Amino acid sequence: MNKIVLGILLALPAPGVRLHAAPNNFDDLLRRIEASRDRDETWLALTYADQLAAFPELTASQRAEARRHAGEIRVLVGDFAGAAKNFASVLEVKPEDPDVLLMLAEAKRDRPDEALVYAERAALAAGGSVATRTKADLLAGELKIDLGD
Repeated sequence: MNKIVLGILLALPAPGVRLHAAPNNFDDLLRRIEASRDRDETWLALTYADQLAAFPELTASQRAEARRHAGEIRVLVGDFAGAAKNFASVLEVKPEDPDVLLMLAEAKRDRPDEALVYAERAALAAGGSVATRTKADLLAGELKIDLGD
């Protein structure tokens, strides 16, 4: 068997595996992101999240949600710089979202002076969420230690 035929056969799905059409709407891609994350298919989930964020017809809120998903997944794979970019773009739409502020602070942890600003903003924005405020305060304390305060 020549190499081209072998390559084609290896690229085909296994018997019984159903091919799916490319997702073409917001809700379908969201479901695929969540399902891929549930199955620990992190790279596939990231691909779907990036596809979702690139849809031209999304509202600003939907695009922010897609970028938040992409940021969360990038943290899982260790792409903290990419995650920080995703979270920063979410903050353009939702500037006082305490969870996104906290995730951005964590993603920027290698730059404690920048991360501290976001951790402190997260603590202030947390409002009645004791858990988020506690996490933000704890992170801010750790960052101050890192800075020598």
